[in-house]
Amino acid sequence: MTTVTDSEIFKNIFSTPESSAIWSDRTRTAYYLQFESALAVAEARVGIIPQEAATLIEEKCSSADLIDMKELREETEKIGYPVLGVVKQIVRMVNDVKPGLGEWTHWGQRLRRSGSEYGQDVTDTATILQLRDSCNLFWGQIASSMITWMTFGFNMARASQATFERSTCQRDFSDITSRLYVLEFGGAAGTLATV
Repeated sequence: MTTVTDSEIFKNIFSTPESSAIWSDRTRTAYYLQFESALAVAEARVGIIPQEAATLIEEKCSSADLIDMKELREETEKIGYPVLGVVKQIVRMVNDVKPGLGEWTHWGQRLRRSGSEYGQDVTDTATILQLRDSCNLFWGQIASSMITWMTFGFNMARASQATFERSTCQRDFSDITSRLYVLEFGGAAGTLATV
């Protein structure tokens, strides 16, 4: 079954290639990997996990190309969410280099193998980063179209009105993004029970 997002006929009506790339499986997976890498580096810095494990985790999280997307899809279809599949692949890749160090992947996060709690912070972080990228893309498009109508406005109306409207739009956008770019790092229930 074809949806509007993968339809050759409709996909560019409901999105742009740039926006579709932001919300793609590959980009979301890349953000999962960035989360796991940053978590390992931070935990090694304060002595929670071995530095050698963090270095290997960071290396294996360096590109979404290292993730087998077919395997990830199959794992996601079994359990309903992709984070566990990503973590399993990182664990395996690290263990292939040095057995036992892969188990430090996702350390301190909820390690339950079923239910929606596993990977809640990872999913939230990836979504916020995708929203940030979308906002930056949209703001760029809005700003360039504002230049077009502002030029017309300078020729046909008082320039102060156009400048005021643009500054109002910028202020509102900043207000929205300052509230949007907020992360909670404490699990699905926010209890920090596993940290």
